[in-house]
Amino acid sequence: MKKPLKIILIAIAAAALVVCALWAVSRVVFHRSLMASAAELFLRCGGVVKNRTVEETEAYLEERRKNGDEPFSLPAYGYESEVSRLDGYGCEVVVFSGSDEPKRTVIYMHGGAYVSEITVFHTAYCDRLARAANARVIVPIYPLAPNHTYKETYDIVTRIYLDEKEKALPITLMGDSAGGGFAAAFAEYLASSGLPLPSSLVLFSPWVDVSMSGDRYDELAAVDPMVERDRVIPAGRAWAGDTDTRDPMISPLFGDMTGLPPTLVYVGTREILLCDVEAFYDKLIEAGVTAKLVVGEGMNHVYPVFPIPEAEAALEETAEFIRSAK
Repeated sequence: MKKPLKIILIAIAAAALVVCALWAVSRVVFHRSLMASAAELFLRCGGVVKNRTVEETEAYLEERRKNGDEPFSLPAYGYESEVSRLDGYGCEVVVFSGSDEPKRTVIYMHGGAYVSEITVFHTAYCDRLARAANARVIVPIYPLAPNHTYKETYDIVTRIYLDEKEKALPITLMGDSAGGGFAAAFAEYLASSGLPLPSSLVLFSPWVDVSMSGDRYDELAAVDPMVERDRVIPAGRAWAGDTDTRDPMISPLFGDMTGLPPTLVYVGTREILLCDVEAFYDKLIEAGVTAKLVVGEGMNHVYPVFPIPEAEAALEETAEFIRSAK
C-alpha cells in the first residue's frame, strides 16, 4: 500500500474512533445525541457570550442606548412556508403560513433576554412549526430594551392578539426564553383583565423570574453554556423600566395562574432556569391548569429550537399539542 493512501486510511480510522467515542460519551454520560453535544460545544466555543461581567453588560446596554435600534432584516434561510408581514402595529410582524388554508394561529415571542434580536434559529423553527401544525405563525419583532420597555410590547401584542381573535381560529401563545416568559405573563394578563384566553400556551425554557431570585443558580450555572445570572439581570431591569422585576407582568412566576389554558412546557437539565421553570409548573398544577412539563435529560436552554434530533421529537409533540387545542 502506498504511504499517502495508508496515511489517509489511518486518519479516517482515527476520525471514526473519535466520533464513536464522542457518541458513546453523549449517550452514556449526558444521555443525549451526538448532535446535541456538538450544539453545546458550539455554544461554549463562541455561539454565545456567557462570561460577560455585570460591568460589560452595562456597557453593552449603554452602547445600545447611544446607537438606537438596529433596522430589522429577516435572517437568510431557505424558508418553505409562505412568508409575509402584517402592518400597522408599530413594529415589524413576520408571518409564516404553513399552507393556503391554515387551521390555527400561533403568536410566537422570540428569546434573547429582551435585548437581542431574533436569530435564524428562531425563524427557521417558526417555518418548520407553521408546516407541522398547519398554522399561521405570527412573530412580532418587538421593541427591545434598553431603548424600550415591556409596556410597548404589551400594547403591540394585545392589538395583534385581539385582531387575530376576531378571525375565530384557535390561538396558541408561544415563546422561548424571555419570549416564553412574556407569553406566560401575557396569558396571565389576559386572564386577570377578563379578556378572551388563548386555546393553549407553549413555553420553551421560559424566563419566568426576571428578578432571578431563586436559590439553585450556582449549582445549575456549572452546566449551563448559555445563560449567566449576573449577565441577564441588568437586561431584565432595563426591560422592566421603572416596574419591579417581580411584578407578574414581568415575572409570571409571581402571578395568578388560575384559568390559564392547557400549557406545554419544555426545559433542559443543563440550564440555569430549570429551577424556576419547575417552580412555575408546580404553581400551574396547584392552580388547576392542565399542564405538561417535559424535562430534556442532558439538554440545554431552548433546545427545541436547535437542529438536533431531540428537537424533532419536541416539534412533533408541540405541533400535535397545538393542533388538538380547541
